[in-house]
Amino acid sequence: MLLVRTVTAVVSAGTAGAAGKAGAKLSGEVAETLGKKLDNVLNELAEHQLLQVCP
Repeated sequence: MLLVRTVTAVVSAGTAGAAGKAGAKLSGEVAETLGKKLDNVLNELAEHQLLQVCP
């Protein structure tokens, strides 16, 4: 997740013009979506592990 956000920030800083801004916005939205999905997956895995340890 941190890698995706870092890459997005670098790409955003290096782009110029309307197309660059649109691409940066899209990259940011993709990074946010991936981050939320990763959070959900990690939460589900943690819950699953807790249920195995504490039935």
